[in-house]
Amino acid sequence: MSVRSKGSSVAALVTAPLVAVLIAALLIWAPPASLADGARGSTVVSSRVSQREVAAYCPARMAVADEDKVGDDQFKASEGDLSSRVTAAAFGSIGSSSLTPMGGGQRTPVIDPDLLDGQKVMAASLDPGSSATAFDSRMLKSQPGTGAAAGMVSWATKGDLRGIQALACPRAVMDGDFLLPATSRGTTQRLMVYNPSSKATVISLEVQGSHSSGHLSLETGKTMTVAPGGHASYDLSAAAPGQQAIYVQARSSQAPVAMSVSINVMDGLEPRGSDQATALVAPGRDLVIPGLRGADHATLLLQGSQATAVDLSWMDEGGQQSLRRLDLQGSQATAVDLGGVPDDKLALQVHADRPVHAVLQVTSQGSQDQSQSDLALIPAGTAASSSALTISRPAQAVLTLVNPSTDPVKAELVGFDEKGNKLGERSLTMEAGCAHGLSTHDLGDQVAAVRLNENSGHGSSRLIWNARLGVDAVNQAGLAGLAVMAPDGLMPATTVIRSGPDSTVLP
Repeated sequence: MSVRSKGSSVAALVTAPLVAVLIAALLIWAPPASLADGARGSTVVSSRVSQREVAAYCPARMAVADEDKVGDDQFKASEGDLSSRVTAAAFGSIGSSSLTPMGGGQRTPVIDPDLLDGQKVMAASLDPGSSATAFDSRMLKSQPGTGAAAGMVSWATKGDLRGIQALACPRAVMDGDFLLPATSRGTTQRLMVYNPSSKATVISLEVQGSHSSGHLSLETGKTMTVAPGGHASYDLSAAAPGQQAIYVQARSSQAPVAMSVSINVMDGLEPRGSDQATALVAPGRDLVIPGLRGADHATLLLQGSQATAVDLSWMDEGGQQSLRRLDLQGSQATAVDLGGVPDDKLALQVHADRPVHAVLQVTSQGSQDQSQSDLALIPAGTAASSSALTISRPAQAVLTLVNPSTDPVKAELVGFDEKGNKLGERSLTMEAGCAHGLSTHDLGDQVAAVRLNENSGHGSSRLIWNARLGVDAVNQAGLAGLAVMAPDGLMPATTVIRSGPDSTVLP
């Protein structure tokens, strides 16, 4: 036998067993799932995205529905000398901001007046006349302390809207819930909607009343259509008359919309107050409503999806004082008359066994004109480690800060004028379970914006605050003037988007 023949025989003897082993292994071996084509279809990729643009829409100042109707002048409804002003401020890492009257007025840029002061604050203010106003702010970074706040204040000493109205200008959302006062005779409540998108949308409404649980059958229909870039309104008081309180759920079908509610109460020819309300935050079990004063008459509005017990307490600089306990029916709006607010009480605390919405309606009579009164709707507040609000001139403000937690909280307040210049600052320590009042005069003259930075040291925000507004012209006329401005959080708005192949889509 040759050498080549001997080598071939050896190779065959070695290769044949290996091939047999490999074939047997392939018969019993299952490939990993990661190698299968179908596995790639179940791969999900998660990405965290942050909002880089803030857009808010200030509605037009309140109007009297039948001002142009015929009749004797002394009996005609009138806006009188109603005036309004919008102020906006942007904080932190901001690229650009602007205020634009939506009735065709000139765009007002919001600029930083002092790039070297280290505050990174820009502000602007304008008289919108009778038109709505758009506010747009673009952020360079999404981080704590960066964001914007915009608010509108209106006031009058004559006509049917005597007093003060104010609101933090709302942002566009798909859903909005409102808890509103009685729809009795003489009350007008209008849902005001602006659609900033390029497509029409339908607003669907569901309303709960005070007389029974469940949704009401609305007398004027359950939907309204808002054109692209258009405004629309819906008369809630006509749709659900005769209720002591109503809870409104508004849902947009196609696009986010900016929503608010204007409230005007008349007793014959005498004004009993007016205000503008924005959508509620999520319901909670422990709520705080700041901004009260001893001369107020208070009515608490409550709503919960389930029946629950509710405990109420007043809060002041010394701590808490138990008020009462009550039982709340589910899926029903409830109005509770709390009577006069005791002297030195600054806030109301609401504790419920199950989550509820809470709004406090406060009213006050004029010092000289006893036939006139004004009202303000104060919603439960939310805490944020950094937040801000605006105060449109000539309004002045008294701040109310509440620490409902069990630990002291340190905070810093900074005041700015209507151009964004820093006026002054105040550091304070809020004791546990206490409320504190502070005039904006302590932060400087003609304060137009206030920023609060909290340092709780506990990794979560604790302080709840707002600004109670007053206008000298209204006070000097002997009229009641009540309005409260809520802050906007200067915190990143982030969400997680999960994406992956859709197995129902063929290649």
